[in-house]
Amino acid sequence: FPGVANRWQQGTGMALFREDEIARAFDSGAFARGRSYQRDGRVRQLTVSADGASILGSVQGNQRKPYSQVIVLKRRDTRALDVTGYCSCPVGHNCKHVAAVLLEHLARAENAPADVKLLP
Repeated sequence: FPGVANRWQQGTGMALFREDEIARAFDSGAFARGRSYQRDGRVRQLTVSADGASILGSVQGNQRKPYSQVIVLKRRDTRALDVTGYCSCPVGHNCKHVAAVLLEHLARAENAPADVKLLP
């Protein structure tokens, strides 16, 4: 995603969500397949906006060309997270590729330096 370097960072830093919130945003099949894709290292690119509310991703699916994701996160209150994830795959919305990107962001945030904290 050229031209986003000023407002975006490469998939590290604070995650504004927890794994259980990701799971609730997807049907169980998409979440499980997204977990497999994330664990298999299929997330090729992950770029996060400075405020953490928008994420761009690229995930290698079964096609030759990776699928692209645009994800917007909005917190309704302390317990509810809205995930709006668009993907270039045939499903198009909140698919396994979107779940994989969110899980990868969470994994990278957990491995971030100690001075970067995840939200409770």
